Amino acid sequence: IADAVARRFAADVDPSLLEEARLAHFRRTLVKLCEKGQISVVERIADHDDLRRVAIRHLETEGRLAAADRLAKVWRLREELSSDDGAVARDVARRRHRYLQWDDTTLDHPPPDVVDTADDVAPAVASLLRTTTTTKDDDDEPIGFDVEWGADCKATLLQLATTTTVVLFDLKTLLVSDAGADALRIHVAPLLLRPTLVGFGVGQDLRRLRESGPWFSADAHPIDLQALVRDRRRQRNDDDINGDDARRTPPTAAADPGKHPPGLATVAHWYLGKSLDKYEQCSRWDLRPLSLDQRTYAALDAWVCAAVYAKLTSHD
Repeated sequence: IADAVARRFAADVDPSLLEEARLAHFRRTLVKLCEKGQISVVERIADHDDLRRVAIRHLETEGRLAAADRLAKVWRLREELSSDDGAVARDVARRRHRYLQWDDTTLDHPPPDVVDTADDVAPAVASLLRTTTTTKDDDDEPIGFDVEWGADCKATLLQLATTTTVVLFDLKTLLVSDAGADALRIHVAPLLLRPTLVGFGVGQDLRRLRESGPWFSADAHPIDLQALVRDRRRQRNDDDINGDDARRTPPTAAADPGKHPPGLATVAHWYLGKSLDKYEQCSRWDLRPLSLDQRTYAALDAWVCAAVYAKLTSHD
C-alpha cells in the first residue's frame, strides 16, 4: 500500500524520487529488524551492497558484533567490518553464555541431518522410540514437536524430540513422492497421537500439518506447553498472593502470564537457565540444503518442549 501511494505521488512530482524514497524506507526497515534481532530476515531482504553496509554498520553500533561478522562473511563485505577479531570472539563467547548451546542439553548426538528419503523414515522413528524404553510406560515419555514453514506458509520441516534424541523430517522433500507420504502416514503420524506429545503455541503448527496432506491425522491433540506454563505460573502467583505470603505485592501486568503469554525463549530461560537464540527463526526454511545453524535451531526448539515438560511433570 505504501509503495502504491509513493508511486502515485512520485508520478505527479518527480519519478526519480521514488527510488530514493524506497531506499530510505528500506534502510529504516533494516534498522528496525536489526534492533529486534531478526538477522535472518535482514540477510534475506538486503539485496544490494548499499543496504548491506547499512545493516553491518548498525549491528556494530548496537554491539551485535557476532551478527555483523556473520553477515559480512555471507555478503563478502569483510572490509566493511571495523571490529577486530578479538572483539568479535568476545561477543561470540557472550552469546554462548547467554543462549542455550547444543552442549548444554541432554542430547546424546550431534545436530542431526534431515530425514529426506522414504526408506529412512522408519529407522529414524525407531531411533527416537528407543529412548523411551527406560520408562515404565513408553507413552509417559514426552515427545517435543515443532514445525517450520517457508515463505509460502507450507510446512517444510517437522521436528520430534525426546530428552536425548531429535529427528528432523524434511516434509518438503518427503511429501513430493507417494512413498514419502506413505512413510510419514505409517510411521510418523502415530507418534503425533501420543498423549505426551508436547508443542508450543500449537495452533499454527497443527494447521500447517493439516494443510500438508492426508498423511497427518486430524485426531492429534498435543499438549500446549505455552498454555501449561502460563497456567502453572498463574497458579503460583495466586498461591503467593492468597497464601502465607499474602502481603507480597501482586505481579505487575508485564509479569502477568495471562496477559502476556511467554515465548519459548523465555520459557527456556525460566526452566533451563538459558534463553533460546531465535536468529534462525525467520530464515528460508523452504530452501535446501538446510544449514547446520538451521538444523541446530530447529532441533533445539523441539528438545526444549520435551525437556521443560519433563521438568514440569517430574514432581507431579
